[in-house]
Amino acid sequence: MFTEDEIKQRVAHLLAATGLAAVFPMPVEKIAEHLGFECHYYIPDEDINDIAGAVSHSNKKIYVNQNNSYFQQRQCIASKIGHLVLHGTDQDYIGYLHYTGDPQERAAKYFAYNLLMPEIIFKQKWQETRQDINQLAQFFGVNQLMVIDRADSLNLR
Repeated sequence: MFTEDEIKQRVAHLLAATGLAAVFPMPVEKIAEHLGFECHYYIPDEDINDIAGAVSHSNKKIYVNQNNSYFQQRQCIASKIGHLVLHGTDQDYIGYLHYTGDPQERAAKYFAYNLLMPEIIFKQKWQETRQDINQLAQFFGVNQLMVIDRADSLNLR
């Protein structure tokens, strides 16, 4: 398993390789393309309605549940990118809408938060906006709950 610092380093290396470190909201689809994957939005049937998304290596696609909110879709793509970077490119991954507690999923979620809201930029914007949750959510392209979670994880609140 990866430490939090190792995950942050992997995010930094990926952003440096893509040249997208200063682009916000983070263009997660372009990052997926950089890794050789295409994002495909699907409408789930009842059997797979609880799946947020998945990665298929044979198809080189990140599947994203079209019924989810824009913010959930972005988080899903970022998380699946996390799986690709952290866990290799030969294993398929399925992400559920409910948290499973899986260590790989936890690491991918941490990767996603660092990809969507890098710590240094988040702290800078936190001060600049005077902790305006709505303004931060708009800047990073995430929902307010994700901003609050990120602020709490960085002990800013």
